[in-house]
Amino acid sequence: MKQKEQNETGPFPRTPKGGGTLALNWWTEPLSEVLAQFTAVYDGSVNVKFWNCFCKRPGGSGGENVCGWINTFFPYITERSGNDKYKLNTSLQWDSVSFRGPMPSQYLPSLGVAPITWKYYSQTFQLQAYAGMYGYTQDPQTHTVRPHAGVWLENQGVKT
Repeated sequence: MKQKEQNETGPFPRTPKGGGTLALNWWTEPLSEVLAQFTAVYDGSVNVKFWNCFCKRPGGSGGENVCGWINTFFPYITERSGNDKYKLNTSLQWDSVSFRGPMPSQYLPSLGVAPITWKYYSQTFQLQAYAGMYGYTQDPQTHTVRPHAGVWLENQGVKT
């Protein structure tokens, strides 16, 4: 697939502040290959082998590991021990990875939550702040999927 030039003022400029490059080829190259398959379907060419490898590679006996091309959308995962340390996802090459991919619990959440205590004169408000991806909609005519992201607060109660 011929890659289009990125607008320098777009959301991901080629040159970050301070010069240099973003040095993300380790992720953007496999990601571009996966995104090219989406474009190919739009153009009428369906790679059945690719679409059968969404979560798992064919020929395996199962197991909990995710070894399909969905991994290209998750360049970072957590350590297997369940702690908060992050590492690079080494299962980005969907067509050449082993059957050993990340466990579902290693994927980072798409919604962050943080408690907030707001003291206002004699009252204390308990809030929850949310930020991230929270859903999607599909256009009924074009069938394109649009993710929804946002930030919002939820009132957890007032203490006086």
